[in-house]
Amino acid sequence: MTYNQNLREENLDFLDNNPVVTRAAGENFEEGHSLNSRAQNEPSKIIPADSGSVGPWEPKDLAFLDQHVFLGENTDCQDAYDFIVEQLTQFGRDFKNFREFPEEFKVVGYHFDETRQGCYRVQLFEFEGKLGVNCTRLDGDSLAISQMWRLLKDVLHKQQFYEDPFLMQLEAETDDEPFFSDFDDVEFDLDSFKYLDLSKDPDFSSKLIDEIEDMNVGTHALMLLNFNCQKESNLTFIANDFGQTLFDKAVARLSDQTSQISLPDAVCISNLVCTMVATAALAVTAEQFKTIVDTAEEWCFENGSRKTVVPTASEEAAHNLTRVLRPLLDSIPAEETDDLDSTTQIKNILEKTNFDTVRNNIDAFLAFN
Repeated sequence: MTYNQNLREENLDFLDNNPVVTRAAGENFEEGHSLNSRAQNEPSKIIPADSGSVGPWEPKDLAFLDQHVFLGENTDCQDAYDFIVEQLTQFGRDFKNFREFPEEFKVVGYHFDETRQGCYRVQLFEFEGKLGVNCTRLDGDSLAISQMWRLLKDVLHKQQFYEDPFLMQLEAETDDEPFFSDFDDVEFDLDSFKYLDLSKDPDFSSKLIDEIEDMNVGTHALMLLNFNCQKESNLTFIANDFGQTLFDKAVARLSDQTSQISLPDAVCISNLVCTMVATAALAVTAEQFKTIVDTAEEWCFENGSRKTVVPTASEEAAHNLTRVLRPLLDSIPAEETDDLDSTTQIKNILEKTNFDTVRNNIDAFLAFN
């Protein structure tokens, strides 16, 4: 399930009509490495899919595959790959939180499903002359990856890349429609089931915010805060009672040299920073501004290293952080801005970035200088 941020656009007028949008703490995955339990016991099953070969992966046996489907007989490999990349972008709220390996028809990225996140590898393969799609969980919550895989199979079926017998059966069965139509007029408050009511327990909210800097549970705390602040009442409560504290803790997590900032961390923090800028009265220091610029620069481009297969860039995080540079700069006390010169670094982001959305944000920021 995707999610949208509830931002007050009038507080972000410096960028009109641009969407506001969220690295997990831990190790990088080297080529051939996976946290899939079967893969750990049988590493040879993972290495072929990450060997840097050209063309679709050719497993020697079906036992090497994880969740997979075979595509239609006349499916073009490049067309299928392009379609999958497009869909994964849409699953990420039209942002790229993944890394492409087009020569291998492979994508490695992160999927967010409410308070869950996971790292996946989706790759085309050929087995006995048949073209298929394989999905492997590399890290994170298996439920998040299962949700992404279900969504991907659904769109592949709808676009006739393959035929899903279960979906075909559902499409053919209409006998239950009258029964379920009896519930059409029943109203359910889904938000009461989906979201916590943070205002009912301020101590819990305070604890969540404190845990942002905890390497052991920080990512989970960020995911909970990021998701539950989609509910307007939660966002208002957090902004009014904890806005400054949340902002300070989030930026401190980014500046902590002893911790590894994962893509989920960066995405969640960037979303929370955006929402706090739009809804809370913030006091911003020059050092905090520099930390945000440093983080935006770090996540604005893919370094291209083959030492890891996980993404080293996040369009979502880089977009969010560059989007709020102007209001953040305007919030810094005048006496602190005299020695603050980030223009050169910000121009470097413009040169480095792989993402048009980030370029647009930087162009807009520089136009005000």
